Amino acid sequence: MTMISPKSIGLKLCSWNANGILNKISEFKIFVEKHSPDLALIQETHLRPHHNINIPNYNCYRNDRIGDGIARGGTLILVKKNISHHNIPTPP
Repeated sequence: MTMISPKSIGLKLCSWNANGILNKISEFKIFVEKHSPDLALIQETHLRPHHNINIPNYNCYRNDRIGDGIARGGTLILVKKNISHHNIPTPP
């Protein structure tokens, strides 16, 4: 087993207030491919449950917020598939 110094371990994080991700998804995929963040935290996705977001090589965790039938708010967390993690469900 190889030991890795804590100083050599680092995560690349991305945080983005998308103000609606659907019309920006192509550009976002290019950004992710170029920068390869370990975690991407996206706010204000404005997604509805039927919208499908698939970013290759990432696990996707979403919390859509629907108010008065209008998609608003919402969060999306992307975690690289090669990073060991587990989801801790939060109360509604």
